[in-house]
Amino acid sequence: MEWPELFLWYGTAAGCTAWICYTDIRRCWIADAPVLALALGNGLAGYAGLVRPFWPVSVGVAAFFLVLYGLWPGAIGSGDIKLALALSPGCPDWGAWVMLVASFCLAAPAALVYRRWKGASVIPFGPFLLLGWWLAQGPFPSWWPGGWLW
Repeated sequence: MEWPELFLWYGTAAGCTAWICYTDIRRCWIADAPVLALALGNGLAGYAGLVRPFWPVSVGVAAFFLVLYGLWPGAIGSGDIKLALALSPGCPDWGAWVMLVASFCLAAPAALVYRRWKGASVIPFGPFLLLGWWLAQGPFPSWWPGGWLW
């Protein structure tokens, strides 16, 4: 991997992460501009060879979020769906699966605490998706024993 491209990709992703987390936590709303920047950055990173997603898993995770939104539109916001669709192609190997599992496993206890603290059942899910995406960038996908499937 080339350091300038990697730095540019992760720098853009870090800025978009801060923007999305701020707006989602404060207003439960995800702006389109940082999501489009993440989608463009992930697409360019894939084109440049910085990330090599395992496409069946990335498409499966994206389909999962679309089905979830189709079956229970009130359970997850459309901004979260757009964010998941933008983040899935930027996950290396089985990283989209790591992103999915990590985001839900981290959001579940936070939802319990948030409900107890604020009395609200709606939580901002975007920060958890982004945290799962960042975890998927690290060594965690290599721990997944999914190689036996292929």
